[in-house]
Amino acid sequence: MSNQEKNNHLPLSSAFAKLPDHLLIEIFIRLRISDWGTLSCVNKQWAHLFRQDLLWNAALLTTFPLAAPPHLNRNTWPGPIPQGLTKRRYTALYVSKHIFSTTTTTTQ
Repeated sequence: MSNQEKNNHLPLSSAFAKLPDHLLIEIFIRLRISDWGTLSCVNKQWAHLFRQDLLWNAALLTTFPLAAPPHLNRNTWPGPIPQGLTKRRYTALYVSKHIFSTTTTTTQ
């Protein structure tokens, strides 16, 4: 196998290691939130991303655009969740959306 063929068959972890942080964040925010704990344990770079506000700001803006902090969105939502850590706001909104769902299913 030539060197070029070896480079084309890099392990998946090597391929992801070459991606810039902003692309990793775009990938992560499209995955299920239940997978985020596992993703943050894959390597130090990914764990660092999950500790940074950049990922949580992107997730908040994508999932709950009206609840994003003022510096990210001009149309802010003056809701009951106070300004603070973006991770805390995202978690609170995610939990409230999935626990206190307004849609109910009835079986007949």
